[in-house]
Amino acid sequence: EILVRNCAYNERLVTFDVTGDNKTRGPIENLDTYPPVTYEVGPVQYYAAKETALKLSTVYMQVFHNNMSGQDNKAYVSEQIDHEDEYSWTVNKGADFTAKAKFSINVPLIYQFSTEFSTAMKTGSGTTKTETRTTRQLIKQDINIPAGATIEAKWYVNEAKVVVPWTANILLKGYVAGLFETADKNLTWRYLNVEDMNHEHLIRQNRGVTYLASGLFQANVAQSYHLSTSQKQLAQRTASMARYTFEQETS
Repeated sequence: EILVRNCAYNERLVTFDVTGDNKTRGPIENLDTYPPVTYEVGPVQYYAAKETALKLSTVYMQVFHNNMSGQDNKAYVSEQIDHEDEYSWTVNKGADFTAKAKFSINVPLIYQFSTEFSTAMKTGSGTTKTETRTTRQLIKQDINIPAGATIEAKWYVNEAKVVVPWTANILLKGYVAGLFETADKNLTWRYLNVEDMNHEHLIRQNRGVTYLASGLFQANVAQSYHLSTSQKQLAQRTASMARYTFEQETS
């Protein structure tokens, strides 16, 4: 857009290069005089985390029977539960290049979560990178089964969706190269210093020109686990059948 505004009335923009990704930026001797744009991503600033949803899901269920007359029994459960946590980094307002940004974040709403997330800041707006990680929770629980009862034990996971807005200043230095063509087919390379560009998203500071990128960090994760038990009476069975039922279904 900025280069197009620099076209003369009888010119058109043929191609352009920002960070040196294109194989051609004009005569090779111009590389030292007009170096490609370099960038430095500043610290990422995070704002207040907002919980947008909380879903309760059953992750494990087991039924225990005990119709042994006058005798309570106990069962011990030890299970490993896997949960697919999903993290996404969205650039609502990005820049015309790709950069790596590493940061750590600790959101109180998220169950045992403090990690480093590495992603690419992509051109333009609406870019999202999603990463999925598996977290494992070991469930250990003693279950008491009263005489003549069936106990249904369910483990639930609270799945939290947390949204954290972020911003980051990106320092820009160098030249954008543009190849212009006139009506009579003459081709000319011209170079525009980023410090001379006028754009609503560019801010001039002492160190140079900065671009304020912004977006959202989102996490869909297991926040917490808890146990729920319910009891109901059993129909009468023989002692031998009761012992078999208990031992087999809790092994």
